[in-house]
Amino acid sequence: MSRHDCQQWLEKHGYPVPPKSACIFCPYKTDAEWRWLRDNDADAWAEACRIDALIRGTPNGQGVLPEMQRAEYLHRSRKPLPEVDLSTAEERGQGWLLECEGRCGL
Repeated sequence: MSRHDCQQWLEKHGYPVPPKSACIFCPYKTDAEWRWLRDNDADAWAEACRIDALIRGTPNGQGVLPEMQRAEYLHRSRKPLPEVDLSTAEERGQGWLLECEGRCGL
């Protein structure tokens, strides 16, 4: 069964769908998942930030694996996790764009 199949089964039988159970340091998290971790689990956020800093401690050009030739980051922006802007478009003032009715002539 795929994750989607499991979700459908849970919903069909009236069960709540649990959140993904990815590792706290999973580099495939979306900004929404990082934001949730930061806002709802301070200990896990601190641990993810610690691991993010730790993986940059590997000597550049001397990594055991060929893919470890550059500084590594958990976030796709290639910035330290605490420095990543995880705000939503609405929080950045872009929410009004979704409400435009085209009356201003722009």
